[in-house]
Amino acid sequence: MTLGGKRQTIRDVGRFYGSKMCVVSGELNDEVEYHHLDENSEHWAFENVVPLKGGLNQAIDSHRKRNRGGIWPSPIHDELRSAKLLDHAVTHLSKHNRPASYGCSRLGCFIGIYHETEFDMAVRCAIQALYSARPSGHLCLAADTLRRSVLDEVLDKSPSDVPTVTWAGLAKEIGCYYLEFGLPSEFPRCERLVATLLGGDESREASITKLRIEQHHAFDLLKQGKLTEGKDILDEVTEKMIGMNYPTGPSNNWQHYLAAQISAQRIDEAMESVEEIEEKVGKIEPLNSKEIASGSQIHAGRVTLWTYRGLLCRKADLLLLMGPEHEGRAFSFIENAQLVGELSGIRTTGMLPSKALKVFSEKYQRGRLVGCRHCRINGFNFFAYASELIDRLENL
Repeated sequence: MTLGGKRQTIRDVGRFYGSKMCVVSGELNDEVEYHHLDENSEHWAFENVVPLKGGLNQAIDSHRKRNRGGIWPSPIHDELRSAKLLDHAVTHLSKHNRPASYGCSRLGCFIGIYHETEFDMAVRCAIQALYSARPSGHLCLAADTLRRSVLDEVLDKSPSDVPTVTWAGLAKEIGCYYLEFGLPSEFPRCERLVATLLGGDESREASITKLRIEQHHAFDLLKQGKLTEGKDILDEVTEKMIGMNYPTGPSNNWQHYLAAQISAQRIDEAMESVEEIEEKVGKIEPLNSKEIASGSQIHAGRVTLWTYRGLLCRKADLLLLMGPEHEGRAFSFIENAQLVGELSGIRTTGMLPSKALKVFSEKYQRGRLVGCRHCRINGFNFFAYASELIDRLENL
Protein backbone atom coordinates (compact mmCIF):
# COMPACT_ATOMS: atom_id res chain seq x y z
CA MET A 1 0.00 0.00 0.00
CA THR A 2 1.32 3.46 -0.89
CA LEU A 3 0.29 6.87 0.36
CA GLY A 4 0.02 10.34 -1.09
CA GLY A 5 0.33 11.53 -4.65
CA LYS A 6 2.84 13.63 -6.53
CA ARG A 7 2.80 16.72 -4.29
CA GLN A 8 2.88 14.80 -1.01
CA THR A 9 5.60 12.46 -2.27
CA ILE A 10 7.80 15.39 -3.34
CA ARG A 11 7.37 16.92 0.14
CA ASP A 12 8.24 13.62 1.84
CA VAL A 13 11.24 13.06 -0.44
CA GLY A 14 12.46 16.61 0.24
CA ARG A 15 12.20 16.10 4.01
CA PHE A 16 14.15 12.85 3.91
CA TYR A 17 16.87 13.58 1.36
CA GLY A 18 17.04 17.35 1.58
CA SER A 19 15.60 19.76 -0.94
CA LYS A 20 17.30 19.49 -4.36
CA MET A 21 19.86 16.97 -3.10
CA CYS A 22 21.02 14.53 -5.81
CA VAL A 23 21.57 11.08 -4.28
CA VAL A 24 24.43 10.26 -6.66
CA SER A 25 26.53 13.42 -6.33
CA GLY A 26 25.38 14.11 -2.76
CA GLU A 27 25.28 17.78 -3.69
CA LEU A 28 22.59 20.40 -4.09
CA ASN A 29 21.54 20.81 -7.70
CA ASP A 30 18.98 23.27 -9.06
CA GLU A 31 18.27 20.88 -11.93
CA VAL A 32 17.32 17.97 -9.70
CA GLU A 33 14.52 15.75 -10.99
CA TYR A 34 12.49 13.03 -9.30
CA HIS A 35 13.49 9.61 -10.54
CA HIS A 36 11.04 6.71 -10.19
CA LEU A 37 13.02 3.63 -9.22
CA ASP A 38 10.68 1.30 -11.09
CA GLU A 39 10.74 3.74 -14.05
CA ASN A 40 6.95 4.09 -13.86
CA SER A 41 6.38 7.83 -13.92
CA GLU A 42 2.86 7.41 -12.52
CA HIS A 43 4.06 5.61 -9.38
CA TRP A 44 4.40 8.51 -6.96
CA ALA A 45 5.30 6.86 -3.65
CA PHE A 46 7.92 7.91 -1.10
CA GLU A 47 9.65 4.54 -1.34
CA ASN A 48 9.79 4.72 -5.15
CA VAL A 49 11.21 8.21 -5.75
CA VAL A 50 14.76 9.54 -5.37
CA PRO A 51 16.07 13.00 -6.29
CA LEU A 52 18.55 12.85 -9.15
CA LYS A 53 20.19 15.58 -11.20
CA GLY A 54 18.54 15.95 -14.58
CA GLY A 55 21.39 14.67 -16.74
CA LEU A 56 21.58 11.34 -14.88
CA ASN A 57 17.82 10.92 -14.82
CA GLN A 58 17.70 11.48 -18.57
CA ALA A 59 20.59 9.05 -19.10
CA ILE A 60 18.58 6.28 -17.41
CA ASP A 61 15.56 7.08 -19.55
CA SER A 62 17.65 7.12 -22.73
CA HIS A 63 19.25 3.78 -21.86
CA ARG A 64 15.85 2.22 -21.26
CA LYS A 65 14.52 3.47 -24.59
CA ARG A 66 17.62 2.31 -26.51
CA ASN A 67 17.41 -1.14 -25.07
CA ARG A 68 13.76 -2.10 -25.14
CA GLY A 69 12.68 -5.72 -25.04
CA GLY A 70 14.59 -6.89 -21.97
CA ILE A 71 18.00 -7.10 -23.68
CA TRP A 72 20.59 -4.45 -22.82
CA PRO A 73 23.33 -4.53 -25.45
CA SER A 74 24.72 -1.06 -24.73
CA PRO A 75 26.28 -0.16 -21.36
CA ILE A 76 24.66 2.41 -19.13
CA HIS A 77 26.30 5.76 -18.30
CA ASP A 78 29.48 5.06 -16.30
CA GLU A 79 28.31 7.06 -13.26
CA LEU A 80 25.15 4.94 -13.15
CA ARG A 81 26.73 1.48 -13.08
CA SER A 82 25.58 -0.35 -9.97
CA ALA A 83 29.18 -0.89 -8.80
CA LYS A 84 29.90 2.82 -9.15
CA LEU A 85 26.68 3.72 -7.33
CA LEU A 86 27.69 1.44 -4.46
CA ASP A 87 31.05 3.23 -4.27
CA HIS A 88 29.24 6.59 -4.17
CA ALA A 89 26.93 5.30 -1.43
CA VAL A 90 29.88 4.25 0.73
CA THR A 91 31.43 7.69 0.21
CA HIS A 92 28.17 9.41 1.22
CA LEU A 93 28.12 7.32 4.39
CA SER A 94 31.70 8.29 5.24
CA LYS A 95 30.60 11.93 4.90
CA HIS A 96 27.67 11.40 7.31
CA ASN A 97 24.97 11.61 4.62
CA ARG A 98 22.91 8.51 5.30
CA PRO A 99 19.86 9.52 3.24
CA ALA A 100 22.01 9.99 0.13
CA SER A 101 23.77 6.69 0.85
CA TYR A 102 20.40 4.94 1.06
CA GLY A 103 19.02 6.54 -2.10
CA CYS A 104 22.18 5.93 -4.12
CA SER A 105 22.31 2.28 -2.99
CA ARG A 106 18.66 1.80 -3.80
CA LEU A 107 19.14 3.22 -7.27
CA GLY A 108 22.01 0.75 -7.63
CA CYS A 109 19.61 -2.11 -6.84
CA PHE A 110 17.29 -1.18 -9.69
CA ILE A 111 20.09 -0.43 -12.15
CA GLY A 112 21.76 -3.75 -11.32
CA ILE A 113 18.53 -5.67 -11.86
CA TYR A 114 16.93 -3.93 -14.83
CA HIS A 115 19.84 -2.42 -16.75
CA GLU A 116 22.75 -4.76 -16.09
CA THR A 117 21.38 -8.09 -14.78
CA GLU A 118 24.09 -7.86 -12.11
CA PHE A 119 22.15 -9.61 -9.37
CA ASP A 120 25.06 -9.97 -6.95
CA MET A 121 25.74 -6.25 -7.15
CA ALA A 122 22.01 -5.53 -6.75
CA VAL A 123 21.92 -7.47 -3.47
CA ARG A 124 25.13 -5.78 -2.29
CA CYS A 125 23.46 -2.44 -2.96
CA ALA A 126 20.41 -3.64 -1.01
CA ILE A 127 22.62 -4.49 1.98
CA GLN A 128 24.15 -1.01 1.86
CA ALA A 129 20.67 0.53 1.57
CA LEU A 130 19.49 -1.38 4.65
CA TYR A 131 22.56 -0.40 6.65
CA SER A 132 22.21 3.25 5.64
CA ALA A 133 18.51 3.35 6.50
CA ARG A 134 18.73 1.48 9.82
CA PRO A 135 19.44 4.47 12.12
CA SER A 136 16.86 6.57 10.26
CA GLY A 137 14.09 4.40 11.73
CA HIS A 138 12.36 4.23 8.32
CA LEU A 139 11.22 0.62 8.34
CA CYS A 140 9.07 1.46 5.32
CA LEU A 141 12.27 1.89 3.27
CA ALA A 142 13.79 -1.30 4.66
CA ALA A 143 10.60 -3.24 3.90
CA ASP A 144 10.48 -1.94 0.34
CA THR A 145 14.15 -2.83 -0.16
CA LEU A 146 13.56 -6.44 0.84
CA ARG A 147 10.36 -6.80 -1.14
CA ARG A 148 11.12 -5.15 -4.44
CA SER A 149 14.91 -5.37 -4.64
CA VAL A 150 15.52 -8.84 -3.21
CA LEU A 151 12.48 -11.08 -2.88
CA ASP A 152 10.64 -10.17 -6.08
CA GLU A 153 13.54 -9.61 -8.44
CA VAL A 154 16.44 -11.77 -7.26
CA LEU A 155 15.25 -14.63 -5.07
CA ASP A 156 12.25 -15.24 -7.33
CA LYS A 157 14.37 -15.28 -10.47
CA SER A 158 18.11 -15.81 -10.07
CA PRO A 159 19.18 -16.69 -6.51
CA SER A 160 22.08 -18.83 -7.77
CA ASP A 161 23.65 -15.76 -9.42
CA VAL A 162 24.40 -14.37 -5.96
CA PRO A 163 27.31 -15.96 -4.03
CA THR A 164 26.70 -17.26 -0.53
CA VAL A 165 28.99 -14.64 1.01
CA THR A 166 26.63 -11.92 -0.25
CA TRP A 167 23.55 -13.73 1.06
CA ALA A 168 25.34 -14.09 4.41
CA GLY A 169 25.91 -10.33 4.49
CA LEU A 170 22.20 -9.79 3.95
CA ALA A 171 21.29 -12.28 6.70
CA LYS A 172 23.66 -10.44 9.04
CA GLU A 173 22.02 -7.10 8.30
CA ILE A 174 18.53 -8.55 8.88
CA GLY A 175 19.78 -9.90 12.22
CA CYS A 176 20.91 -6.40 13.15
CA TYR A 177 17.43 -5.08 12.34
CA TYR A 178 15.90 -7.71 14.63
CA LEU A 179 18.08 -6.50 17.49
CA GLU A 180 17.61 -2.79 16.77
CA PHE A 181 13.83 -2.94 16.39
CA GLY A 182 12.84 -5.21 19.25
CA LEU A 183 12.84 -8.81 17.99
CA PRO A 184 16.04 -10.23 19.53
CA SER A 185 14.52 -13.73 19.67
CA GLU A 186 14.92 -13.91 15.87
CA PHE A 187 18.61 -12.99 15.89
CA PRO A 188 19.94 -16.52 16.63
CA ARG A 189 18.26 -17.75 13.46
CA CYS A 190 20.30 -15.25 11.45
CA GLU A 191 23.44 -16.30 13.34
CA ARG A 192 22.91 -19.93 12.36
CA LEU A 193 22.19 -19.04 8.75
CA VAL A 194 25.36 -16.94 8.45
CA ALA A 195 27.42 -19.81 9.88
CA THR A 196 25.86 -22.25 7.41
CA LEU A 197 26.28 -20.00 4.38
CA LEU A 198 29.90 -19.11 5.12
CA GLY A 199 31.12 -22.46 6.38
CA GLY A 200 34.90 -22.51 6.01
CA ASP A 201 35.12 -19.37 3.87
CA GLU A 202 38.14 -17.45 5.18
CA SER A 203 37.99 -14.48 2.80
CA ARG A 204 38.18 -10.99 4.30
CA GLU A 205 34.53 -10.34 3.41
CA ALA A 206 33.38 -13.57 5.08
CA SER A 207 35.57 -12.91 8.13
CA ILE A 208 34.10 -9.43 8.60
CA THR A 209 30.54 -10.77 8.33
CA LYS A 210 31.28 -13.45 10.93
CA LEU A 211 32.88 -10.83 13.15
CA ARG A 212 29.90 -8.48 12.85
CA ILE A 213 27.51 -11.29 13.81
CA GLU A 214 29.69 -12.18 16.80
CA GLN A 215 29.81 -8.48 17.74
CA HIS A 216 26.03 -8.16 17.73
CA HIS A 217 25.67 -11.38 19.70
CA ALA A 218 27.79 -9.73 22.39
CA PHE A 219 25.67 -6.56 22.16
CA ASP A 220 22.59 -8.68 22.82
CA LEU A 221 24.20 -10.27 25.87
CA LEU A 222 25.07 -6.84 27.26
CA LYS A 223 21.51 -5.69 26.64
CA GLN A 224 20.33 -8.66 28.74
CA GLY A 225 22.59 -7.56 31.60
CA LYS A 226 25.20 -10.30 31.03
CA LEU A 227 28.10 -7.91 31.31
CA THR A 228 30.92 -10.36 31.95
CA GLU A 229 30.00 -12.74 29.15
CA GLY A 230 29.30 -9.93 26.71
CA LYS A 231 32.53 -8.09 27.51
CA ASP A 232 34.65 -11.23 27.12
CA ILE A 233 33.29 -11.74 23.61
CA LEU A 234 33.63 -8.05 22.73
CA ASP A 235 37.25 -7.98 23.88
CA GLU A 236 38.03 -10.80 21.44
CA VAL A 237 36.03 -9.12 18.67
CA THR A 238 37.81 -5.81 19.28
CA GLU A 239 41.23 -7.46 19.07
CA LYS A 240 40.28 -9.10 15.77
CA MET A 241 38.90 -5.85 14.39
CA ILE A 242 42.12 -4.02 15.20
CA GLY A 243 44.08 -6.83 13.55
CA MET A 244 41.90 -6.56 10.43
CA ASN A 245 42.24 -2.75 10.27
CA TYR A 246 38.55 -2.21 11.00
CA PRO A 247 38.98 1.25 12.60
CA THR A 248 35.43 2.18 13.62
CA GLY A 249 34.34 -1.14 15.14
CA PRO A 250 36.16 -0.90 18.51
CA SER A 251 34.58 2.45 19.46
CA ASN A 252 31.12 0.98 18.94
CA ASN A 253 32.05 -2.04 21.06
CA TRP A 254 33.21 0.22 23.89
CA GLN A 255 30.04 2.30 23.59
CA HIS A 256 27.82 -0.78 24.10
CA TYR A 257 29.76 -1.90 27.15
CA LEU A 258 29.55 1.61 28.59
CA ALA A 259 25.77 1.58 28.02
CA ALA A 260 25.52 -1.72 29.90
CA GLN A 261 27.48 -0.31 32.84
CA ILE A 262 25.22 2.75 32.97
CA SER A 263 22.12 0.58 32.79
CA ALA A 264 23.45 -1.44 35.74
CA GLN A 265 24.17 1.89 37.53
CA ARG A 266 27.86 1.07 37.90
CA ILE A 267 28.79 4.75 38.00
CA ASP A 268 32.44 4.46 38.99
CA GLU A 269 33.12 1.75 36.40
CA ALA A 270 31.29 3.75 33.73
CA MET A 271 33.38 6.85 34.51
CA GLU A 272 36.53 4.78 34.09
CA SER A 273 35.21 3.44 30.78
CA VAL A 274 34.59 6.98 29.52
CA GLU A 275 38.19 7.90 30.35
CA GLU A 276 39.48 4.81 28.53
CA ILE A 277 37.33 5.49 25.47
CA GLU A 278 38.51 9.08 25.28
CA GLU A 279 42.14 8.00 25.61
CA LYS A 280 41.74 5.58 22.68
CA VAL A 281 39.30 7.50 20.46
CA GLY A 282 39.47 11.17 21.46
CA LYS A 283 37.40 13.53 23.59
CA ILE A 284 33.64 13.09 23.31
CA GLU A 285 32.32 16.63 23.38
CA PRO A 286 29.53 18.42 21.49
CA LEU A 287 30.27 19.00 17.80
CA ASN A 288 29.46 22.18 15.94
CA SER A 289 27.18 22.06 12.93
CA LYS A 290 30.01 22.92 10.51
CA GLU A 291 31.99 19.85 11.61
CA ILE A 292 28.96 17.66 10.91
CA ALA A 293 27.91 19.29 7.65
CA SER A 294 31.45 19.28 6.24
CA GLY A 295 31.51 15.49 6.23
CA SER A 296 34.97 15.44 7.78
CA GLN A 297 36.13 12.39 9.69
CA ILE A 298 35.71 12.37 13.44
CA HIS A 299 38.83 11.71 15.49
CA ALA A 300 40.81 10.58 12.45
CA GLY A 301 38.13 8.11 11.41
CA ARG A 302 38.19 6.13 14.66
CA VAL A 303 34.48 6.65 15.27
CA THR A 304 31.44 6.96 13.00
CA LEU A 305 28.95 9.78 13.48
CA TRP A 306 26.34 7.18 14.47
CA THR A 307 28.55 5.90 17.29
CA TYR A 308 29.59 9.43 18.25
CA ARG A 309 25.95 10.41 18.66
CA GLY A 310 25.50 7.34 20.85
CA LEU A 311 28.49 8.30 22.98
CA LEU A 312 27.03 11.79 23.48
CA CYS A 313 23.87 10.12 24.79
CA ARG A 314 25.90 7.78 27.01
CA LYS A 315 27.74 10.69 28.61
CA ALA A 316 24.43 12.48 29.19
CA ASP A 317 22.96 9.35 30.79
CA LEU A 318 25.99 9.04 33.06
CA LEU A 319 25.80 12.71 34.07
CA LEU A 320 22.14 12.27 35.06
CA LEU A 321 23.09 9.29 37.22
CA MET A 322 25.73 11.41 38.94
CA GLY A 323 23.13 13.82 40.29
CA PRO A 324 20.90 16.83 39.50
CA GLU A 325 23.81 19.25 39.67
CA HIS A 326 25.02 17.75 36.36
CA GLU A 327 21.68 18.17 34.57
CA GLY A 328 22.71 21.30 32.65
CA ARG A 329 25.78 19.66 31.17
CA ALA A 330 23.80 16.50 30.39
CA PHE A 331 21.31 18.58 28.45
CA SER A 332 24.09 20.13 26.35
CA PHE A 333 25.16 16.64 25.26
CA ILE A 334 21.59 15.61 24.39
CA GLU A 335 20.96 18.84 22.52
CA ASN A 336 24.06 18.18 20.44
CA ALA A 337 23.09 14.53 19.89
CA GLN A 338 19.78 15.76 18.49
CA LEU A 339 21.58 18.20 16.21
CA VAL A 340 23.81 15.40 14.96
CA GLY A 341 20.71 13.33 14.23
CA GLU A 342 18.95 16.13 12.39
CA LEU A 343 21.93 16.86 10.15
CA SER A 344 22.78 13.25 9.34
CA GLY A 345 19.42 11.49 9.19
CA ILE A 346 19.93 9.49 12.42
CA ARG A 347 16.60 9.23 14.21
CA THR A 348 16.76 6.19 16.48
CA THR A 349 18.86 4.95 19.38
CA GLY A 350 18.23 1.32 18.43
CA MET A 351 19.49 -1.16 20.99
CA LEU A 352 20.69 1.64 23.28
CA PRO A 353 17.78 3.78 24.46
CA SER A 354 18.88 6.92 26.28
CA LYS A 355 17.18 7.94 29.51
CA ALA A 356 18.56 11.46 29.15
CA LEU A 357 17.19 11.74 25.61
CA LYS A 358 13.75 10.73 26.88
CA VAL A 359 13.86 13.01 29.92
CA PHE A 360 14.92 16.11 28.01
CA SER A 361 12.61 15.47 25.07
CA GLU A 362 9.68 15.49 27.48
CA LYS A 363 10.89 18.39 29.61
CA TYR A 364 11.97 20.76 26.86
CA GLN A 365 9.72 19.51 24.07
CA ARG A 366 12.74 18.95 21.87
CA GLY A 367 13.77 15.98 19.83
CA ARG A 368 10.25 14.74 19.26
CA LEU A 369 10.15 12.75 16.05
CA VAL A 370 7.29 13.16 13.67
CA GLY A 371 6.11 9.62 13.03
CA CYS A 372 6.50 8.49 9.45
CA ARG A 373 3.04 7.75 8.06
CA HIS A 374 4.57 5.39 5.51
CA CYS A 375 6.11 3.38 8.35
CA ARG A 376 2.77 3.26 10.16
CA ILE A 377 1.20 1.63 7.11
CA ASN A 378 4.07 -0.34 5.54
CA GLY A 379 6.88 -0.48 8.10
CA PHE A 380 5.94 -3.64 9.92
CA ASN A 381 5.84 -5.51 6.64
CA PHE A 382 9.61 -5.55 7.06
CA PHE A 383 9.42 -8.35 9.62
CA ALA A 384 7.19 -10.50 7.42
CA TYR A 385 9.51 -9.98 4.44
CA ALA A 386 12.59 -10.63 6.58
CA SER A 387 11.13 -13.90 7.86
CA GLU A 388 10.23 -14.98 4.33
CA LEU A 389 13.69 -14.14 3.08
CA ILE A 390 15.43 -16.06 5.88
CA ASP A 391 13.11 -19.03 5.22
CA ARG A 392 14.10 -19.09 1.59
CA LEU A 393 17.81 -18.64 2.22
CA GLU A 394 17.71 -21.56 4.65
CA ASN A 395 16.38 -23.71 1.80
CA LEU A 396 18.72 -22.58 -0.97
